[in-house]
Amino acid sequence: MKPFLILGAVFAAAIFVTTPTYAMDDMKMPAEKPAATHEISGTGTVVSANASTGSVTLKHEPIPAINWPKMTMAFKVKNKTQLEKLKKGDRVEFQLEKSGQEYVISNIQEK
Repeated sequence: MKPFLILGAVFAAAIFVTTPTYAMDDMKMPAEKPAATHEISGTGTVVSANASTGSVTLKHEPIPAINWPKMTMAFKVKNKTQLEKLKKGDRVEFQLEKSGQEYVISNIQEK
């Protein structure tokens, strides 16, 4: 019985020694998705601002990040207090974020 144990041990060692091993550096790991840091920025002119309703109408320049042409449109603003100092004719810079099916201004400031 001893010869079979020795033969089995030799066979197991031979398999272990001849089995290729790979370094982690050689393994292809799935790429991580980049964090959603894509900022959508725009510039424009205030047509009207209403801090109590949290909305502003802007005549904005093209916004290439979302393929929007130059146009005039109303936006909801995430932080209504940012509208308190804005008035008709002010030049502004703003950032948009997607909220459901629409874009909301996450930050707006006089230029």
